[in-house]
Amino acid sequence: AIILTTNPLFILVSLLGMLVTTIGNVISTKKGYQRDMAFTKVDRGLNYLRRIFFLPNYVKDMRKTNLFAVLKEKYTRQTEEKSRLITEYYPPILAIAVSSSWLYHFTNIGVCSLLLVREVLRKSLSIGDLTAMVRVIDQLSNQILQISNVVPQFIQHSLYIDNYMEIIRYQSALKNTGKNIVIDAAEAKEIVLEHVSFRYPALNHDAITDISLKIGKKQKVAIVGENGAGKTTLIKMIMRLYDPMGGGHVYMNGTEYCDIDLESLYRSIAVVDQDYQSYALTIKENIALAN
Repeated sequence: AIILTTNPLFILVSLLGMLVTTIGNVISTKKGYQRDMAFTKVDRGLNYLRRIFFLPNYVKDMRKTNLFAVLKEKYTRQTEEKSRLITEYYPPILAIAVSSSWLYHFTNIGVCSLLLVREVLRKSLSIGDLTAMVRVIDQLSNQILQISNVVPQFIQHSLYIDNYMEIIRYQSALKNTGKNIVIDAAEAKEIVLEHVSFRYPALNHDAITDISLKIGKKQKVAIVGENGAGKTTLIKMIMRLYDPMGGGHVYMNGTEYCDIDLESLYRSIAVVDQDYQSYALTIKENIALAN
């Protein structure tokens, strides 16, 4: 109200300063997002290497082999890469932040002060009026600055929310008819594979081709083959980590996998991998992985 009664032009100048600041903050925010995305891969690598250095599982390998030297060299390369990224991203972010801040203060305080001094020289304002107006314009500018900072925050949050929503909206590639038939693990009687084939992406040949197999309750079956013959792929098919390609089908108790509730199917199958993980839990908990 005070500014409007004196000179409404000052409000337009303050809005112009807000516009300059908002544009600078938006550019800086997007650049900061690009920096975070670039840092993510390097930081994951560095965190993994740090874990290897302090976990007891790797102590013997470090003593017996050249593991320490290899990891140290890799850690140095990762650190140098992060240093390069810092050099690439931080100077422009800092330049944008500093320049937008200076432009904001020049526009809101400098331009308005020049206009006020001109009015004093014209004797339209007294020195006391000038002092009061500078204070009022400064308060208005600070309030507008807070508003201008909110817009880039919305943009920044939306960029990260996009990544989050991409995960939330992810649809499994496993086929599901929507029937979600629940299988009781205690009643699992047989697993049947009919003409099952599977090919990994980017390969020009099948990992397994036209496999038919029936496994009954309490029956013992050994799957034997050379490295790369498809034994693990076949097991993953039985576990339903993959779906068969080319019209093959997998059944449990006569119900096709795509009709079965996935969680109940997983509860009906237990697997001990050759590259199993052991956890800092009791022996019972490690074996059963149950409550």
